[in-house]
Formats: sequence, C-alpha cells, structure tokens
Amino acid sequence: MKSKSAEVKEKLIDYIVNPNSSPVQERHVSSSDKIGKRYRNVAPVFSIDDDHDNVTNVENVEDEETRELVQIQSWLKQPEVIEHFPCQEVKVNGFMYRSHLIVTNSELIVLREMADRKGVAEVIVKRPLSAIVKITARKRHPELITFKYGVPDGENLIISDMDRFLIPNADKATKVVSEQILKQLKIKE
Repeated sequence: MKSKSAEVKEKLIDYIVNPNSSPVQERHVSSSDKIGKRYRNVAPVFSIDDDHDNVTNVENVEDEETRELVQIQSWLKQPEVIEHFPCQEVKVNGFMYRSHLIVTNSELIVLREMADRKGVAEVIVKRPLSAIVKITARKRHPELITFKYGVPDGENLIISDMDRFLIPNADKATKVVSEQILKQLKIKE
C-alpha cells in the first residue's frame, strides 16, 4: 500500500510540474467513437429542478426592497395578533426554517427568521383563514401540522397550496386556528 501511494504521489507531482507530458492524450470525440446510441431522438435524461437549488443563494440575490423585513418582537406586540407559535417551517424539498406562526382575527402569517440578522424576520406569507380547507397532523408526528388552502367544490376540495410546520405546541396551535376559522364562518353567516 505504501509503495503504491508513493508511486501515485510521484505521478501526481510529475503531472503538476509537467502537465503537457501527460500519458493521456487529449482529443476530440469523433463519430467513429460511437459505443452506444446517441442522444438524438431520445427523451431528455437530465432536467433542471428548482427544488434542489440552494435557497440561501436565491435569497441573497433578491432585492431587500421586494422582501418585507420586520422586527419580530414589535410585530408580535401588534394588537391584532391573537396567538404566536415559534416553529420550523418545513418546505416540500425538506428544507426547514426557523419561523413564527402568527394567528390574527382573519389571517395566518408566517415570519421566517433571518439567519444573518438577530431579531429580524421576513414576512413569508399572509393567508386568509377563510382559505384554509384542511388542517392535518400525522399520528406518528403530531407536531408536524399541514395547513391546506383551497376552495370547496361540492363534496370535494380543490387544494391550491399548503404550508407545513413543525410546531412544539401543535395542539394549542391547531385549536386556536380552528376557533378563528369558526369565528370567521359565523361572521359570514
């Protein structure tokens, strides 16, 4: 093993010092090199998937003017805030963000903490409570709550969007949200 590593090290140093004297010759691929089927008339094998992008880089590119940044404590002291739950926002791609779920009389608001600024958060979403058509939790993970948004279509539901949260106090959060939704329904009647 030691002799082999010394040999590899020697070849590496030789290549670094004299890259042009490499035993591997560079050449272009020609049509006679064809081993298998070419990619013409074949469905694409690769695709660019936005779900795997590095979200932190995307956030840095956005203008701060287009994002609504707020002080968390001052936002929580607003009179329309009924309840506030520290949580983890869980994205479909598996990324998790430290967030705050805020319940008002008519809205569900998500503030995502800024990693580089202490006490500052970005307003991610403001959803009307009336748009929530389903609240679900899993038996094995009762603290993982999913809010589904959409409209009822007869006996079916048309789901247009959803938000997932890992909420330590999930029972209280779902109870508060459900009570506010019921109040909204009574007001409409």
